[in-house]
Amino acid sequence: MMKNNWILGILIVSLPIANLVSAAETNSDEFEKQRAPHIQEKEKNITSEPKEEHRGIISPTYQLFDMQFSSWNANHLHWDAPTNMAIQSDGSWFIYAKKLANMRRTGGAFDTGDRWTTLINVTFYTGPLNGQKQCTGSVIHSRDYELMTLDYKEESYNVTARGSDSEIARAASNIKCGSFSRIWR
Repeated sequence: MMKNNWILGILIVSLPIANLVSAAETNSDEFEKQRAPHIQEKEKNITSEPKEEHRGIISPTYQLFDMQFSSWNANHLHWDAPTNMAIQSDGSWFIYAKKLANMRRTGGAFDTGDRWTTLINVTFYTGPLNGQKQCTGSVIHSRDYELMTLDYKEESYNVTARGSDSEIARAASNIKCGSFSRIWR
């Protein structure tokens, strides 16, 4: 009687392991993608010229950019709209996102994942947009602006970040174009 209970116990414990192996074998591409190393995800660049209507107003500070982003899902890393980034001529900046979520499983057969940081990379140029909607001229300044870091299976709503960048304040009058990219790193 003891021998049968012991064998039954082994079968119960072994069954989930057998299921994991067969799942990995039947969907090997997805399994390999989950085991892939921590690779940065970068959205394609969005470009814009500064808001000219605010220049010359009596106030010493004016809004350079107010970028609106659509929803973006990079392999289970969710960045939901509305999302925007506002940059002022004095170097102050503000980022808002309705929802961020890290659901990317990287542990293979195990339910684990990496920690990811959300950033917006902005590169400022001396020239305007060309016909292909690309910034021209020399790079004045480039920086990653951090929004938030999320652990695996973490979600956050109405996320904001703000700060100041003295390089923007110094170069505001020469900035003619900006290139914006959201990044998961």
